[in-house]
Amino acid sequence: MGKRRWVDFIPAYLGWVVVMALGVWFMLISRNSFLGVLSAVYVRDSIQRAWQVRFLDKVYFIAVGLLWTIVVVITEAYFRRGAGRPDLGQRIAKVIGIELLLIFGADIVLLILQGFNVSMWLRSLIVISELALGIAATRFARRPVPNTKA
Repeated sequence: MGKRRWVDFIPAYLGWVVVMALGVWFMLISRNSFLGVLSAVYVRDSIQRAWQVRFLDKVYFIAVGLLWTIVVVITEAYFRRGAGRPDLGQRIAKVIGIELLLIFGADIVLLILQGFNVSMWLRSLIVISELALGIAATRFARRPVPNTKA
């Protein structure tokens, strides 16, 4: 393979920025879902359990933050290796698709906790869009790469 120019890295790093932003969004949505489930199922009226949940919230956020940092480092190298290659779009779509499906999972839990009702049609549309885009991105990532060698 020929020498890559700096211009070849622009799409890779733009995809990386999107992956980082979606990771932060997942951290925020999943934290709300985590707290919602624990509040609804575990805390009830107990002050002691509320303090335990506050501690678990901090542990959860630190753990997910560390995982997010690891994902950011790994995907940067993954996208950099794919810079200038025909499969870069599929590499980006693979990671973004997985993230969107994780966001969908956290968002649907939040939607269930809030209860479905007619006035939440926009929120339901967002959740359906996350699912559809996540599936579309992962399916795009699985299609065969066109052979550019002749």
